[in-house]
Amino acid sequence: MSSLKFDLPQLDYTTRFSLWQVKMRAILTQSSDLDEALDGFGKKDAKTWTDDEKRKDRKAFSLIQLHLSNNILQEVLAEKSAAALWLKLESICMSKDLTSKMHVKMKLFSHKLQEEKLQGRRRHRETPIGDRSLCSAPAGTGNCPGAISIDTTAIFIAIAVSYDEEGVVLPRG
Repeated sequence: MSSLKFDLPQLDYTTRFSLWQVKMRAILTQSSDLDEALDGFGKKDAKTWTDDEKRKDRKAFSLIQLHLSNNILQEVLAEKSAAALWLKLESICMSKDLTSKMHVKMKLFSHKLQEEKLQGRRRHRETPIGDRSLCSAPAGTGNCPGAISIDTTAIFIAIAVSYDEEGVVLPRG
């Protein structure tokens, strides 16, 4: 068997786990079908593994460990098989990956809301009050307490319909 060298950076908290996972599985596949160990050899009980399966599991296990940073390795030291190690890595890294994706999505969503709010305020100032409120008072009078006002970000109850130059509702009185 020829010796193959693969250059895969160690998995750490800054690495995109989903890409690292694909590459690691490819390395295990190229290395004498060691990827079978990730599935627990058909989900068989470890006590029923053949000697060849045990050897493949140890090789896959050590190959994965060699591609982990010290911080991640420390979190998975208790695992005893390649399949258990793989599942633990998924639980650690996918949750962090998902969390970071959710964080980015929340920042984007919040930014969009801010933009819409600013655009809504501009439109709100330019639109006569009678056109933007569901109110029986004549347009432009500013006398419609408790009217339902429609904004781009939410529907809310307007207690007062006097606005400052930025479009912020001023208190009544």
